[in-house]
Amino acid sequence: MRLSVGGMFKKIATVLIVFALVFTGYLFLQANQSAKPSFATSNLPVSTTQAMPHQLKPCPDKQNCVSTQATDDKKRDPISYVGSQEDARQKLLTVLDAMPRTTRVAADEDYVHYTFKTWPIPFTDDVEFVFDDAKKLIHYRSASRVGYSDLGVNGKRMAKIVAAYIK
Repeated sequence: MRLSVGGMFKKIATVLIVFALVFTGYLFLQANQSAKPSFATSNLPVSTTQAMPHQLKPCPDKQNCVSTQATDDKKRDPISYVGSQEDARQKLLTVLDAMPRTTRVAADEDYVHYTFKTWPIPFTDDVEFVFDDAKKLIHYRSASRVGYSDLGVNGKRMAKIVAAYIK
């Protein structure tokens, strides 16, 4: 029995639709995993030791992280500020609170941590900031909790945050 061209097209289209549905389901399961508390506590990137009070955890060997303290292609420039650290912190919090799909996790005088949910599939990304008041710099690290590549999402997000901050 031979399939007509139209019948073969329908079979191929059906297989592609099933594959797309399964893949989308897999992505949503991964996104759900990234939102679990165990990911957040095992992925804390900031060092709060006296020896390194302004040191963020290095980016992993994946293409889903950017940091002002990286030494490779993930390196970004820190945000400079003038005036008091508290004023800079308040300005940063205002910028972050105005952004969509964000949750403030922690905010003290030297450290700020937010989570961002990506769209349309809600992966959780961690964005953290440490203040170096002696140098008047805000260092940051933005990283996806799961996956290898984020298609540049963390870098673009941080570019938007920096642009909104310096505006």
